[in-house]
Amino acid sequence: MRFVVVALFFDALVPLFPAMAQNHGMSEAVFQTLLGCCYIAFALAQLLSVPIIHALGLYRAAGLSCIALGLCAGGLCMAPNGVVFAGAFLAMFLVNSVGSNATRVAMRTAVGESAFKRLIAWASSAVELKQIAMPFIVGAIASAAGWRWALLALVAPIFLVGVWIEVERTVRGDKHDVSPVDRSGWCALLQEPRFSGPVLAMVGFQMVFAPLAVRLPFMLTGQASSVFSVGLVLSLANMAVAVGLAITGWLVPRVSSRALTKTGMVIMGLGCVLALVGQVHGPPWTVVGVIVVLSAFGFVMVPAMADALNVEEADRTSAAALSGFLQAVCSGTAVAMTGMVISDHGVVVVALTLVAIATVWISQRTG
Repeated sequence: MRFVVVALFFDALVPLFPAMAQNHGMSEAVFQTLLGCCYIAFALAQLLSVPIIHALGLYRAAGLSCIALGLCAGGLCMAPNGVVFAGAFLAMFLVNSVGSNATRVAMRTAVGESAFKRLIAWASSAVELKQIAMPFIVGAIASAAGWRWALLALVAPIFLVGVWIEVERTVRGDKHDVSPVDRSGWCALLQEPRFSGPVLAMVGFQMVFAPLAVRLPFMLTGQASSVFSVGLVLSLANMAVAVGLAITGWLVPRVSSRALTKTGMVIMGLGCVLALVGQVHGPPWTVVGVIVVLSAFGFVMVPAMADALNVEEADRTSAAALSGFLQAVCSGTAVAMTGMVISDHGVVVVALTLVAIATVWISQRTG
């Protein structure tokens, strides 16, 4: 439950960003800088979350992070100036980093490997499908009552989930809420093929997924005739990712992680071919190629996320933290570097997709 409501919250925040920035006198550049700092903070907090989770326990860390996230959102609504707003905004990403790590480990500990993959795939698919309608819902609330009420409406389910987790944990007792101290360090985990292989696959795919997801709206702006057309194509992209995740969830009990990943590589290859066709026959083909590449998310990321936690139970918290840190850093770096170095959309799609395919292929040889 926490996985779904938190993912929906952060995705649905995007339409509120312009109003938030304008209300606190922030320019677009300043607000984007704040977002960049938040992603860096999230990545670093993944590593810092390990001792916090060991001290609090998995379920308590997940529950308290939801409650703290709700309080931070309340702080955003009451912020008297931009400095306080920026502090509360940054705090949301910090507390969520701790909670997301605890949630992944708790889910993997509670269920088996196959069930964990299905859970991630279907929950992520549900988030993507709901996300198609969320901008319209959030926009309607913000237009009628302002961005603060829209924000509170989004964060209320998270706060309630946090309270529910805390009540359940109290009823059950702390003896079921433990996070054993890790036996291995960061270097030891990276030297384990069963961890380094899946993490390399995640990093490789995120290096293409994150930049293309960021670039797609800008690619469409020059091609679509209206904002509605841009939104429609972005909704189709979300639907393609959701369908891929749903198919992955269905295939998990039937095929191996390696077979799922190879399927994802084939899909990325098809997207790369379509992007190459776009270099000759026009940008619409490139856009279709991007959507095809994005749809490989479930086939690559779901088995990789699950397999990265197939370490000793005592090492899962550190494994989840390190994989989350590397994903955030590499995807953020890829977005920044491609934006500064390469301006041609078609070249970006082809180059990044080929790099991702090569990296995922190497991960299969490593793991």
